[in-house]
Amino acid sequence: QTGNGILNKAVKGTISDAEASMVHATIWDHIPYMYFTSGECPTPYKQRFARLEASDKISIVPNFIVENIEEAQAKFKEYYDQGEEGIILKDMHAPWENKRSKSLIKFKGELECDLKIVDVEDGTGKYEGMLGALVCESEDGIIKVKVGSGFNDEDRKKIKKQDVVGKVVAVKYNSRIRSKHEDESLFLPIFVEIREDKDKADSAGSIK
Repeated sequence: QTGNGILNKAVKGTISDAEASMVHATIWDHIPYMYFTSGECPTPYKQRFARLEASDKISIVPNFIVENIEEAQAKFKEYYDQGEEGIILKDMHAPWENKRSKSLIKFKGELECDLKIVDVEDGTGKYEGMLGALVCESEDGIIKVKVGSGFNDEDRKKIKKQDVVGKVVAVKYNSRIRSKHEDESLFLPIFVEIREDKDKADSAGSIK
């Protein structure tokens, strides 16, 4: 049985022993009550998560360690293809805080928007002499992001600054975020195509 009825009984103290034996929780964190009420827990997530393995009355959410963003993206795709909503990437060394945390990132289904190309960055390393990234903005200039993924080698050779600055580009992304400089930006932006059929980008108000 899935639902809040039997758990409400537990909170009120009216749950029977038989009902209590049926309760089995699937959880992903362990916050001692004293820290929960204060809104902060200094214990690193890695240690908090390890405590969950000591109980046989719970199920722990599927979890895995990734070494880079590419591995995280691959795991997201694996779960998303199975019909799941997404995954959450967490810093194993982060404390807990009862507010929106900068130590975790939600990977959800891709969104898409149209941005204006305002500049082009040259490539480095194996992309030297080719396109590195498109510097893009929303029509009102509120959202600013560099798009450096989604290009094949032919795209990187073909796209020239003088040909694309001022044009509109379709971009896939994971979510809208604030950059480390507190600017509005996009998480995991990926190039889709130059929109030759449009001359106006989306404004920030229409980008989720």
